[in-house]
Amino acid sequence: MSSALVPFNPTACSFCSVSNDLSGSATEDAPPRFPLPLTFLPIQSIYSDMPLPPELQTFTELWQLTYPSLHNLNSLLLDISKFSTYVSRYAVQTSKGIYKDLNFSFENLIPLSHRLLSISKDVVAEGDEGSMIQEAIRLGCLLYLTGIKRIFGVAEIGSKLHPRKLCALLRSANWNWGRFGLLGVWCLAMGVIEGVGEDKKWFLESLVKELGENNFGTLEDSEGILRGFMWYEEIHTPLYRDTIRRLTSRGVHEIV
Repeated sequence: MSSALVPFNPTACSFCSVSNDLSGSATEDAPPRFPLPLTFLPIQSIYSDMPLPPELQTFTELWQLTYPSLHNLNSLLLDISKFSTYVSRYAVQTSKGIYKDLNFSFENLIPLSHRLLSISKDVVAEGDEGSMIQEAIRLGCLLYLTGIKRIFGVAEIGSKLHPRKLCALLRSANWNWGRFGLLGVWCLAMGVIEGVGEDKKWFLESLVKELGENNFGTLEDSEGILRGFMWYEEIHTPLYRDTIRRLTSRGVHEIV
């Protein structure tokens, strides 16, 4: 009885090693131990020419002027938004067949997750609004990608830690969002969608307050505003509406 040798697949091996590294990093919300292999670093991404939501475009320009040293955040937000638009369009064209393409999901989600986890090493200095807002956005983006990973069937080990960290950060925040008010609303909305238990209740109560202070209207109004920033319709809309429905029928203090 002869045994056949299984041919070595360097791509599959690379996927496994990077996935394992990211899983450990996500669990602790720590920088990955290893840099991304060149396989995951294309010269130009397939989604580079995708359009940006108007509010996100305005935000990135304002962020660059206000915090030029924190430029990594801008490129990340742009890439996550363009990737989302690309996936959304091709989900329609392929009758959601793109969600079954594991190679596509790994080749695109892994680099974005790696970059988000890599900047977790940046020091969040108390009293430094720029670094604290950047951390809130980073955690918000991790929650945003959690939904997209879920629809691709990719496990998100660190998803329970990230809403807790975002809640703790925003609870301790003593800064004024000012011109970045929409960003604060978006971070809270991501917490409402992905948070659990008492944290979810706090995110929801804070979101109602933040909407009022920024003259953004009601929870029902906020969906249109958030869609102009960064929003994956198929994932976020039903979850967000369900939370609002429960709020309307039972009251914010009973949402769990």
